[in-house]
Amino acid sequence: MPVSFPESISIMGIGINPFKSYSQATSCVAAVIAEGGRSFCAAVNPEKVYRAINDRALAEALSRADLRICDGIGVAWAARILTGRRIRRCTGVDLFLALAEKGASLGWKVFLLGAGPESNDGACRVLRARYPGLVIVGQRHGFFENDGEIIDQINASGADLLFVAMGSPRQEFWIAKNRSRLNVPFCMGVGGTWFDGFGIWRSRPWRGCTFPRNDYLRFISAERTAAGWWKGIRCTRYIRMRGLRWRFLPCGKRGARITRTRWIAVFDGWWRRRN
Repeated sequence: MPVSFPESISIMGIGINPFKSYSQATSCVAAVIAEGGRSFCAAVNPEKVYRAINDRALAEALSRADLRICDGIGVAWAARILTGRRIRRCTGVDLFLALAEKGASLGWKVFLLGAGPESNDGACRVLRARYPGLVIVGQRHGFFENDGEIIDQINASGADLLFVAMGSPRQEFWIAKNRSRLNVPFCMGVGGTWFDGFGIWRSRPWRGCTFPRNDYLRFISAERTAAGWWKGIRCTRYIRMRGLRWRFLPCGKRGARITRTRWIAVFDGWWRRRN
């Protein structure tokens, strides 16, 4: 019997599965592994939602995911405004660590794919030190050209969990493309998790950008590169495009309806101009 994930809600055409807790999320993954199923999990943040609108290939890759988690407070805000539902964040880094902790107690086999050689080795060292019972059956950095060789290595390892850190959207494309060839119950793209979860940032975030729920500012402040700033610009466009008027929300249901109506009007006008 297929594992039942939480019913998805649509955020600008991208389905989100809202979990009530990380315990619920890890229990669903445990059920997938126990039943020998296959699931592909994608962490969805505002940047991916915005990019998917303009990139049909990314939208298709996300649609092929069996599970899409709310990886950003911006997505949670959008759900509140569009649907009136309050959903909790289930970030990629926290779910990754929660699965590692549960895997250590249940003897799950883990394969780490992606990032640079140093980051990959560092992630393995930290995971083994933090979760002594975790079984890491294989690792490989993300600089390779032959997918077939990597897939054979992963399948031969007998891994239960495959974590892919190639950055978005490359990791989503890679998993979606090769999912049918991977004999792994659960695959998940973790992006920059190995920098975030283990403190291996390229540079120190600026002071004032590390307060709770400000993962967006924390990320772009640590990514002091052209690519990192461009991600920040795209996130800003997402926020502007949503037409957020948060001051209406405390006014009750009527206020929420006003906000959603204005959001829809803003987005509809933008979409018509684009097309």
